Amino acid sequence: MFQGYYDLASNMITQNRVMNVISNNMTNVSTPGYKTDRMMESTFREELIYRYDKEGKTEVGPVSRMNVADERVTDYSEGGIRETGNSLDVGLTGRGFFAVQSGNGIVYTRNGSFSLDQEGYIILQGIGRVQGTNGPIRLTTDDITIDGLGNITSANGLQRFGQLQIVDFADYNQLTKVTGDLFVPALRRAVCLFCHRHLPP
Repeated sequence: MFQGYYDLASNMITQNRVMNVISNNMTNVSTPGYKTDRMMESTFREELIYRYDKEGKTEVGPVSRMNVADERVTDYSEGGIRETGNSLDVGLTGRGFFAVQSGNGIVYTRNGSFSLDQEGYIILQGIGRVQGTNGPIRLTTDDITIDGLGNITSANGLQRFGQLQIVDFADYNQLTKVTGDLFVPALRRAVCLFCHRHLPP
């Protein structure tokens, strides 16, 4: 009698979690660098069922009737890129993440909507300073160009300010989503895509 209630309750809880993930994806549809999630479902325990008839008890086989939320999986596929007209906005094609120094250490993102702080450093608003191959990048002008390798120069080409640090991970399953567009690795084994060296934790 109570088995039906258990099945119904487990499915309601699971679908509620699925809807939460879907609504979060919809809310962030315009967030730069956002990676969508999917809730993977599985079954909870198996039980052996039998058929009873005039010949007695016959084993039918195992069955699981309770549906549960298993894990949240992030889709890291490449999103669309559009022209913004802002010289500090950067988009990534293919693999890789920008490194940003937050208050809790380095975090990684594909959000390239950068700006400048009061001291002239390139920042990801509300997070921290964007890292270059030699540390934070400071500009003396916002009239700049950024090439396909992340090199930042003045528009006239006379000044070079640095190169964006673009890193990648061998296994994206080690990444933990902090927010919709920020990630931290469990093992912190990031590799620079330009020099191919492992970066310190």
